[in-house]
Amino acid sequence: MPKPKVFITRKIPGPAISLLQKHFQVRVYPKDQVIPRKELLKGVKWCDALLCLLTDKIDKDVIDANPHLKVISNYAVGYDNIDVPYATKKGIPVCNTPSDVIWLYFLAINPSTASVIMAIINIISGKLDRNTLPST
Repeated sequence: MPKPKVFITRKIPGPAISLLQKHFQVRVYPKDQVIPRKELLKGVKWCDALLCLLTDKIDKDVIDANPHLKVISNYAVGYDNIDVPYATKKGIPVCNTPSDVIWLYFLAINPSTASVIMAIINIISGKLDRNTLPST
């Protein structure tokens, strides 16, 4: 069975990418800049899970680019950059860094990335229901 695919819109610090690579096929936009729209759409079409940054506009067109998208996780405190109502309507969970407090013990590894990574792993694998996550 092939590993699920995660697309990350920019390289993020710490062990996050190597942690993901243990469980997923991972692609990372290689430049340290806001991802161009064309590259964002290309990455979203490829993935099962999207790990984006606050600088990335995740709107209806991006969400609709992949009918099999399973989760959107924002490497940020908020999620004003994501059309959360539309993602919810499509059945796609949207997470951000602090909403994943259930993974608090992973914060010892890397406070800024570990909770996001574990939520992605568990939502995609069906081990975590987004309705059980505390709201922020």
